[in-house]
Amino acid sequence: MPNGQDITIDQRASGACWITIERAQKHNALARSVLTELARAVRDAGARPPPV
Repeated sequence: MPNGQDITIDQRASGACWITIERAQKHNALARSVLTELARAVRDAGARPPPV
């Protein structure tokens, strides 16, 4: 999955996705744009088929 400006996504071999907010300069504050990006990341992660 592509990474956004404030969100990084790491899909593990087990199929789990780690979604991390990367806004250290803002103390990981949840701005509207970050919430939108986070919602998109969760939706995309849920749409992926599980690994075989």
